[in-house]
Amino acid sequence: MFDEELANFVTDSGSPTSWSIIRSDRCICLCTFDMSDVPKIVCAIKLLRDLSVQVYRGQYSVNIDSLKWLLGDELKLTCWSPLSSLLSHFSSCDDDVGMVSVQSRINTIVRHLQDLMEVTTADNEFNDDIVSRLKFLCEQVSLKYLRLQARIMLICC
Repeated sequence: MFDEELANFVTDSGSPTSWSIIRSDRCICLCTFDMSDVPKIVCAIKLLRDLSVQVYRGQYSVNIDSLKWLLGDELKLTCWSPLSSLLSHFSSCDDDVGMVSVQSRINTIVRHLQDLMEVTTADNEFNDDIVSRLKFLCEQVSLKYLRLQARIMLICC
């Protein structure tokens, strides 16, 4: 029932962008694609079962707190109008990853490193030294960004 209503709503939204709907057991994704060279997802709005929202530009997640103005403090869809605004807001989403913040990129790198640490820990082929090195790398990536922010603040003052 919800799937049909969502499909009709997205179709009738009047968005200049063609949104594709991908369903899974845990979520529904509204995606735009770039088919010019290697096909890739340009923008994805992920609706979870509890109607909370996650947004991705390319492979980077958008800081969801930046959408509180639209989704409210709970960061959930409570009616159709915020979804319409999301579709409109991200319909102009092109492949410019420069629009993605440095913090979002670092969060993505850290998340991938953490995933790699979990897989490496579970696999008996890798020793503890590898996990320690990955953990160190993960910490360094996070610290480098904090140091960069501190330098920028010092320059600005």
